This record gives sequence, C-alpha cells and structure tokens, in this order.
Amino acid sequence: MRSSLPALALFLLLVAALILPGLRPWLLAFDQFLPVLLRDAQGLPRGPDWFNEMARDVSALGSMTVLIGTGLLVITAHWLRGAGTQALRVGIALFGAIALNTALKALIARPRPDLFEPATQVFTNSFPSAHAMISATLVTIIARDLMAAQDKVAPARFIAGSAALLVVLIGLSRIHLGVHWPSDVLAGWALGFAWARLAGEACRRALPGSG
Repeated sequence: MRSSLPALALFLLLVAALILPGLRPWLLAFDQFLPVLLRDAQGLPRGPDWFNEMARDVSALGSMTVLIGTGLLVITAHWLRGAGTQALRVGIALFGAIALNTALKALIARPRPDLFEPATQVFTNSFPSAHAMISATLVTIIARDLMAAQDKVAPARFIAGSAALLVVLIGLSRIHLGVHWPSDVLAGWALGFAWARLAGEACRRALPGSG
C-alpha cells in the first residue's frame, strides 16, 4: 500500500491542477512545452516518415486490442498451469483498470489536445491516458510475476528495466502523435502503477497463493 502512495499523490495533484484555477497556468505551461518541441513550423511531427510510423506502431502496443489480447493470453497461461488465483489477479487488475479509466475519462471529460492536427484517430476523452494507464497496470503485473520466478538478480533487473522502458515508450508515443497532453500520460502512468500495486496487494490478501 505504501509503495503506491507517491503515485496516487501525483495523480491527485494532476487532477487538482485540472480543477483549481490557480494551478491551471502551471499545468498549461507544462502540457504545451513538449508537444511544441515535437512539432515543426507547419505543426507536423518532427522526424522522418519512418520514425512517425514507428511511433504509431509503439502506440498500438498500448491499444485495447493488444492489451486485452495479451491479458487474456496471460490469464489462460496461468489457468493452464493450475494457477487460477494468479489468473484471477491478472484479470482483476486488467479489467479493473479499464473500468476505472473509462469512468475517470467520463467524469473528468478533458478534451483532446487542439494545438496540432493529431497523427492518429481517437474516440474518447483525454484524461487519463488509457494507453499509459492500462499498459502500466498490465506490464507491471506481468513483470512482477516474471521477476518472482527468477533466482538471480540480473534477469530480474532486466525484466524490470524492459517493462519500464516499454510503458514509457507507449506513453511518449501518444504525446508524439498529438493525441494526449503530457499530463494525461503522466497521470496514466501514476494511476496505472498504483492500481497494479493495490490490486495485487488486495488479491494476495483475499486469494491465498496468488503471489
């Protein structure tokens, strides 16, 4: 529980910055800096065409299609090896994150960035980023299971670093494509990590043998 408190505090700070007039100028300055840096004078994403296509590919790794598909594969793998409680823990974390993100998007109803023309289509509100939040939740849960199975420090550290890099790249790709403010992504990372920790801890207490 304590390890999730800094992430929860960061998320609540960003929510407060959206709501409180005194904090909005700070949030606006923060949100505009990176998107402007990533665009050229015509408002197009900087970099060669292959880089922008790569950003779309990385972004797709955080899509609902990929995350739900991956989650179902992991749940099935746990179930086939007789680890039903771990399968349930992954399902609760993943689908709980989707439900929580959907509710927050509807409640906060922040519009998508309008500084530039987005480089991909979007269909929902902006805060918090679903790509960032749900990928952070699922990747954290999977990485922790893989790390627990290691008997040496080096592989566990490699898994942790690779998981963190993947989540960061997915979030940054959303900013590069112009479909999220940086604070949307930061809030998604914070809440996704916190939810993974909270859901995992709750399942460990309620479901013996869930790891």
